[in-house]
Amino acid sequence: STFLSGIPNSSFAAIEVDSAGAAYITGDTLASFPATPGAFTGPTSAVTDPDTVYAVKLSADGTQLLYATPLMVGIGTTPGAITVDTMGNAWLTGHTLASNFPVTADAYQASYAASACFGNLIGPFAGSGDIVNCGDVFLTELDPSGASLLYSTYFGSNGSDTGSALAMAPDGSIYLAGTTRSEE
Repeated sequence: STFLSGIPNSSFAAIEVDSAGAAYITGDTLASFPATPGAFTGPTSAVTDPDTVYAVKLSADGTQLLYATPLMVGIGTTPGAITVDTMGNAWLTGHTLASNFPVTADAYQASYAASACFGNLIGPFAGSGDIVNCGDVFLTELDPSGASLLYSTYFGSNGSDTGSALAMAPDGSIYLAGTTRSEE
């Protein structure tokens, strides 16, 4: 058992263990997230209360932080799942409202596609059709050292789309599951 110290308001979304016993964790925090030296650092949106989605790799015995990377800093990105392939690459998915989420040149969908849509907000100020940003799924692959993105893409259309589960097939294919409210 261990703490990721100095990171207030953190929550863990998912954990995966590779064949050597190393633990891969994804989550988010309402604070800045410190990157380990040489780790990939995603874009930062200028906001007063940043919501940071991160990925962490711990040694099999939990005593060493092998990498920590802030994948995206800004309001509206939430982690969904993490898995690891046989090469030690971490795959992450979730939901983002960010039009500047990091994508690679070979992305399946290179740009943000969600539009503003109507939703019902909860609380005393909720209306019957509040305009909210819907968001897209992200799928991202980090190399074994956490230093670079090997692949990253959006998935989604005009509605709200969320990635919530990942699985690796024996042939190395990645399977992504989630929800959509897109009409296209």
